[in-house]
Amino acid sequence: MQADRYYRHSGRFSPIAVAKALGLGLLVSVPMAFVYSYILVYLPIIGVITFLLTAGFAGVVGYAVGAVMHAGKVRNNMAAMTTAVLVGLFALWAAWVTWVYAILHRGDADVGLLDLVLQPAGLWQVITIINEKGAWSFKGSTPTGGLLWAMWGLEAALIVGIVVVVARAAVSSPFCEGCDRWCEEHKAIAMLGPIRKDALVPRLEQGDYGVLRELRDVSGSSFTQLDLHQCSQCLTTVALSATAVTFTVKKGKQQREDKALLAHLLLSPADLSTVKGILAEGPGSDVARVQVPIAAG
Repeated sequence: MQADRYYRHSGRFSPIAVAKALGLGLLVSVPMAFVYSYILVYLPIIGVITFLLTAGFAGVVGYAVGAVMHAGKVRNNMAAMTTAVLVGLFALWAAWVTWVYAILHRGDADVGLLDLVLQPAGLWQVITIINEKGAWSFKGSTPTGGLLWAMWGLEAALIVGIVVVVARAAVSSPFCEGCDRWCEEHKAIAMLGPIRKDALVPRLEQGDYGVLRELRDVSGSSFTQLDLHQCSQCLTTVALSATAVTFTVKKGKQQREDKALLAHLLLSPADLSTVKGILAEGPGSDVARVQVPIAAG
């Protein structure tokens, strides 16, 4: 891989933007944790619905963090990751506190929310008791002990992981340092035939864009999707991505599987002109919205 041909963040960020993202993430986590926990306690549903509920809770928190970092133009991977992880851990802690409180409140226990917040040892003691007795039953079975710990561990990984993934995705696009703005994304500028990664990437890295001309057969359930990021102001910061897309039918339902082949390969104005010309030759392309700088000609 020719690393210098790929876009990499500059590492620049505003501490104020990171602080705002952290603060908003903490604020959003608390009410979302209450909603999440009370639904789990009063409407205990096991299975896909529970997974979707967990993903929704973490997704909203992650989106809030990512939106602030995006608006603050954070281009530092470590700062973005650290902020997202801290918020994810706080969201997990908030979910535990509110869930335990909801269970105790349902049982008319005389324990205040502030008691659980200020007394982590007491919170842990309640959690261990719940683990011994079980929190819910499903089809006559009540998970306890190691099994319940494993289920809680999976839930924790989902919450923190989804917060991080969603927040990081918001600041993963290429950024034009000269114009001080995020590049605009052009999805699916072309649909080409399927190709292996090892047959596509080396040629594109070497500037052999003729490989795109060879991928004309898009029949069947697999194809290659090309996406482009471009600065809408100077037009010269351009990055090309390619994804292998496969459609399969399982249990009567069509499912789509995406596999990244290429991510943010930088194109010069001349490269962009060449790529656009090649893609315009074939049917099914949508490159009209991609502009080439006048200097490229």
